[in-house]
Amino acid sequence: MKEMVGLAFLVLAAGCQTNLKTLDLAPASITPHVAVIEGAKQCAPGAHPNPLPPLASTKFAPVGAAEVVGFWNTYDQSGSWPLPCDRYRDAYFRLGFEFDLGLFDEIVDAVALVLVQKSLTRNNDVEAVDTPPVSYATTIGVAAAPIQQFFWQLKNGPDVAVVEEVDVPDAGPGDPFDTGIDPPVLNLNLTHFVKKMIGNQLPTRTFVVGGPHPVTGAPNQVFFDNDARFSWYEVRRLRVLYDPARNPRAPQ
Repeated sequence: MKEMVGLAFLVLAAGCQTNLKTLDLAPASITPHVAVIEGAKQCAPGAHPNPLPPLASTKFAPVGAAEVVGFWNTYDQSGSWPLPCDRYRDAYFRLGFEFDLGLFDEIVDAVALVLVQKSLTRNNDVEAVDTPPVSYATTIGVAAAPIQQFFWQLKNGPDVAVVEEVDVPDAGPGDPFDTGIDPPVLNLNLTHFVKKMIGNQLPTRTFVVGGPHPVTGAPNQVFFDNDARFSWYEVRRLRVLYDPARNPRAPQ
């Protein structure tokens, strides 16, 4: 069973680590990614399938400072006689983001705050905006290679390789650090990842968020349902708890 990532509650032993400090880090980079499998099926000889609609759409554009994480968007276009040919496309969106951890040699805790700005669903070709927004994220892990190698990787390529993937909790109404935030939020305890990143024990420092229905690259595993689940997120910060004595480059 995957390890659950959740809100970190810090319990400090009496008399220990009383000089700990916190530092909020904004994302150093945010990289969207989509893996796509598309093609045609059940084509009559000589059939020329109609082109699929464009993958890019304004409805999937970022909302303000948010970046879209789609999770999935399937499309199945039936052919017509006398030369039928059915077209299909499965698009699986992910979000990659990094924080600059160069100030730290050792940390106590690291919690990311991610706002859920907007979400929509499509069921049986009917689209609806969720009110309030819903987080459809299911996993977070670390990219096995620089995510730029996978940026908008189209045409039946494999999905991003992710290591140490764990579950993401449901979004909550707020967080213990900021009050008055209207959108639902995710509080992601990334301590395990950050400690390994600082120790150079992971292949990259890029977090990768994913959702249901990842693209497998296999035509026989395509979803023909014209459904979609999309969430838009703003990666607000990573709050790091550390001991200044063990991190001379960090604010003292």
